[in-house]
Amino acid sequence: MKRFWAAAAVLLSLPCLSIAQTNATENASFPQSSCVSKASGFKNSLQARVYPRIDGTDTLVLFDPKGGFERSFQNMERYRLLAAKAMAVADGWAVFGVTEKGGKPIGFVVQYMLGDPDTKTCEVLPSSPEIALVNDMPPTILKQYAEMLANDDSGNEFAIRSRLAQMFTKNKEDENAPKIITDDAPLTVEPNFDFEKSTCKAPAPEFPRAIAVRVFPSLSNLTQLTLRDGMTEWKPDLSGVHSNTSASFLLYGARDAWAVYAMTPDNQFRVQYMAGDASGKSANCIKVPDKPVDVSIEGMALTAVSMYLQRLTGDNSGTGDELRAKLKKFVAGAAAPADSLGPSPLMHLPQPVYPFLAAMQLCDTNEDVSFQDNFLTIEDIDGDGDDDYLFDMKGVRCVGKDGRDHGITGNHAAGLTILTTTKNGIVKVFDEPVFSAEIRRFKGYATAMISYEFSMNDHPRKYLIFKDGKVTKAKKPQNGGKVVYRFGIE
Repeated sequence: MKRFWAAAAVLLSLPCLSIAQTNATENASFPQSSCVSKASGFKNSLQARVYPRIDGTDTLVLFDPKGGFERSFQNMERYRLLAAKAMAVADGWAVFGVTEKGGKPIGFVVQYMLGDPDTKTCEVLPSSPEIALVNDMPPTILKQYAEMLANDDSGNEFAIRSRLAQMFTKNKEDENAPKIITDDAPLTVEPNFDFEKSTCKAPAPEFPRAIAVRVFPSLSNLTQLTLRDGMTEWKPDLSGVHSNTSASFLLYGARDAWAVYAMTPDNQFRVQYMAGDASGKSANCIKVPDKPVDVSIEGMALTAVSMYLQRLTGDNSGTGDELRAKLKKFVAGAAAPADSLGPSPLMHLPQPVYPFLAAMQLCDTNEDVSFQDNFLTIEDIDGDGDDDYLFDMKGVRCVGKDGRDHGITGNHAAGLTILTTTKNGIVKVFDEPVFSAEIRRFKGYATAMISYEFSMNDHPRKYLIFKDGKVTKAKKPQNGGKVVYRFGIE
């Protein structure tokens, strides 16, 4: 899969290039490159060898045949184009660095460097480092950064990208644009992964029962807008979008793009694609097309199919084809759901959380499920820097066909479910009916004091320690720490 890292034309000036190195020995080790000194300003620098090709008459493309990414530079004079190509063949590199705020990593930058083995000089393209989005990073480099920054390179490519993106979002303390750790550093804006924070978040009347799916735009043939979601190579038909609109959508959408779906009263689907301004400098929202359009289940992003199945049936397990078949079956056999099916509090949860909730079978099959504000608490309970998820089952409402509203736990106990995030994924560490609980956060672990009677002061009680997804029992409560969650305690 190729990813363009820039679409705008760039007029380059490379005054020191020569073509003498055309037959020079290829350098495959960055420490031996003529460009080593140029990379000294990058924080936590990593490098990927890139190779050149010429597109048309004036475009230099630098690409990594192993990593599946490329960057194009247009409007180059012929002499400079040939000279840059020769340098890249001998000694061409994509040099990556880390952006920081308050000593914490919040993003990546990249600059391309071409060395001349004969003159021992180095030229950089472009003149200043540019933003490298998490979703556009080459997999090999991304995996190294996952180990370097998060001490965790486990999982597939999508899991690693999601883990780093969540870490960067968490490390960013405010919306002020941080500076890149290099000389002449431009400002950078981190991608947004929360639709509620997008400038496109206000739901339009034509979006009943809306679901927003984060999508990632690119340009094919430098003019045609294409989109992909985080699960598949799905691409919608956007052939009618004007090239100017495509460029604007790409500019905004690289950091804040969404496919917003609606489910009509007769169980049909509509979609509109939106790109917001993640910089916070405007309230702009670019919409493609101008109004929502009908979309078949086959044409929907697989992420959207999975989210609708979770909301409508509680079951989003299976392959892509199986998920689409399940949604088709539901649409064909179900009466129009009640308008009470509003935005789900689960729509922004990571996909790995969904199977846990589906397995709980929160309500009977003939009942509609809804969630109150107290249902979900997201908190780092064990001090490892990752979000953990605490579910108060008193916040689940099951509404029968007769309109009666009741919870799922009865009159004497309420269910508490705790999922913790570990380097190996999300793990369920607690799932029991209790009367009260108190969770304290320590560095690297959490403690829980659980009561099964009316008060925390009554017996029986038990004391638990949650660490790295494992649960151990303690004989007595541990002093200290910080109380981060209370259940059933006024």
